[in-house]
Amino acid sequence: MVLLVACVVTIPIVAGVQLARAEDVAGPELRVSILSIVDHPRFDTMRLGLADRLIEAQAALPERVAIERISVDADLARLDDEAMRLARGSSKVLVAFSAPAARAAALVPTAKPVVFAAVARDEAEVLIRERRAPTVIGIVEKPPEGEQIEPVRRVLPSVRRIILPFDSGRDAATATARDFAALATAKGYVPVLRAVAADAPDPLADVSASATALVLIPALMTPPAVESLLASTERQALPTMGGDAAIVARGALATVIHDAYATGRVVGNVVLGLLTDPARQQAGLREAVADHVVINVDSAGRLGRALPSGILDGAGTLIDSAGSGPPRPSAKPAAPVGRRRNTAE
Repeated sequence: MVLLVACVVTIPIVAGVQLARAEDVAGPELRVSILSIVDHPRFDTMRLGLADRLIEAQAALPERVAIERISVDADLARLDDEAMRLARGSSKVLVAFSAPAARAAALVPTAKPVVFAAVARDEAEVLIRERRAPTVIGIVEKPPEGEQIEPVRRVLPSVRRIILPFDSGRDAATATARDFAALATAKGYVPVLRAVAADAPDPLADVSASATALVLIPALMTPPAVESLLASTERQALPTMGGDAAIVARGALATVIHDAYATGRVVGNVVLGLLTDPARQQAGLREAVADHVVINVDSAGRLGRALPSGILDGAGTLIDSAGSGPPRPSAKPAAPVGRRRNTAE
């Protein structure tokens, strides 16, 4: 059987399956409607993960699956209208990407199940409590901070000592830093907690880079403190792990961020459950895990760090000055063929 994916705007080819307009899909079908506030590469990648998961399961489903995609181009009034239309239509499951779309879908009166993603956990919890549909399931991405230590072993296998800086002027940062230190200890590292003031001119002046890396956890730092640390690590030739993709682009060596394709597959698993056994799918939150590795190849060269064999092939995003052209969105970030290369300015 062929998975028919309905699109209200264009007819591209995705994962070897031709997309068809909803009105062109003939015969019995299990329609899944995806509503988003705007078109965005992240949402496109999540849709691909969802579609691929349903393609894999199509043979086990009683009817063809048609996926309908609706973007409202940031028109909030139209967003509410589309959510109401879908709630009354023939879709078996409503999927919403983005907080505004999730809010519109979860709060419209409907008996249809709703699945949403790309929403912060605190807002997702509110939507679950205030939902109007009996079954509303939110996919929330586990904060990647707990995963930031793991790439150290893969990218810097000789490092044993980890510096964990925290902003001395930020409430609760000390206690949170201690939690990360305990995590580092459990992973076999020697963590060193270091209080850093946002206005410190060179907070790491006395630190040696020998067998040492700095792990930057954004939740522990204010932006001025991050900038001060990045300048100081540059002077000390100290490899920095963690942060977000923008911090890696500014000179950190590597980090882990959320993989939109993997999140889409989690959404697909939930949708599959709703199509095959809806009675067992309870309202609430499900968790997607961050696993998209970003590596700054230029930083590795500048620090004189030879990257382990195979590490670049497994990376989701490379930042370097080789190649040309704009970054290419990654459909399947964990796969070498789906790797994205960011060209440094």
